[in-house]
Order: sequence, then structure tokens, then C-alpha cells
Amino acid sequence: MIRSEIKYKCNYTRCKNGFTIVELMVVVVILGLLATTVMINVTGYLTKSRLERARIDIANLKNAIELFCVENHRYPSNEDGLGILLEKTPTHPGGIISQLPRDPWGRQYQYLYPGTHDLFDIYTLGRDGIEGGEGEDTDVCSWNLNEGDKQQQ
Repeated sequence: MIRSEIKYKCNYTRCKNGFTIVELMVVVVILGLLATTVMINVTGYLTKSRLERARIDIANLKNAIELFCVENHRYPSNEDGLGILLEKTPTHPGGIISQLPRDPWGRQYQYLYPGTHDLFDIYTLGRDGIEGGEGEDTDVCSWNLNEGDKQQQ
């Protein structure tokens, strides 16, 4: 054989040394479809996890306020706010809670005593910071913590 025949020996009459633009475009389209599908599913889980984290934080704050009431025979005033749970006491040298959590969107949880829906209210207004909303803009409140369970079923 001639040297050039050995170097470029292929099944085709002309050798194929790379991918065609059509093959590359098909791969890019398939990867785009997969990425879109993954992002849609992940976004739904992220929304659910943020709302669930807010419910857990509010439930923990609610329990801490109840403990404060049992020990001090009163609920924190609006002036005291949730910050009173951080105060060091002989019973709780590190405070009833060690730090105030922020809601999943970076804002402080709101506290109202006396509450409009319950004895006291703890709530966050969701991602948009405006009352009402759906999805990640849903308000998470101490008086309806179990409603999220009903919505997920």
C-alpha cells in the first residue's frame, strides 16, 4: 500500500475526521431539553423547601415563645419582639434560642402580640414581601402552619 492510503484508510470514500454541524446541533438541542426539564423540577423542589423551612422556623419560634411565657408568665410585647428570646438568663445562659433565624428570603420574621389570628402571630410574607400570593410568594404564618401539608397532598 501507498503511505497515503494507509494513513487515510476508511470505510467511506472520503474520511470523516469530525462531527458535522447537524450532529452538533442535535446534541445541543438534546442537552438544552434535558437542562430545561431538570431546571423545572429543581425549581419546584426549591420552592417547596423554602416554604417548609419557613414553617419549621415559625414552629420553633412559636415553641420558644410558649416556653418564654411559661417561665415569665407573660408573652413578649411587640416592643420586646422576638429578640427577647436571645436574652441570657440563669435558666437559659445562651438564651432560649441562640440566634434569630431569617426567613428563606433574608428578612426577619414578624411578631405581633396580641395577634389578629391567634394569641400571638409570627409570619413571613414570602418572597415578594407583600401580603397574599401563591407559590414562593405565599405567606407562611403561625396560625396556618398545617395548611401547607394540605396543599402538598
